[in-house]
Parts: sequence; C-alpha cells; structure tokens
Amino acid sequence: MSSYSRLNKVFNSAEQIPIDDSSKIVLMSDCHRGDGNWGIIF
Repeated sequence: MSSYSRLNKVFNSAEQIPIDDSSKIVLMSDCHRGDGNWGIIF
C-alpha cells in the first residue's frame, strides 16, 4: 500500500471535531528536521 493510500485511509477515518469562533485549540508539533547528525540537538 502506498504512503498516499495509507494517509488517505487515516484521514478519511479520523474523528471530526467541530470547532467555532469560541473554540480554544492548542497545536503541538514534534517535527524533527535535519540530517540526523548531533549538530541539530544544540
């Protein structure tokens, strides 16, 4: 199964959470970028 197919399957089965102007949402990310060497830690 391709990456696109897997992502599409997860996206289509994800729970939808209704939001409006009074909603309070916090987005947290754990995105690591770099080539994996020790220089990205410091």
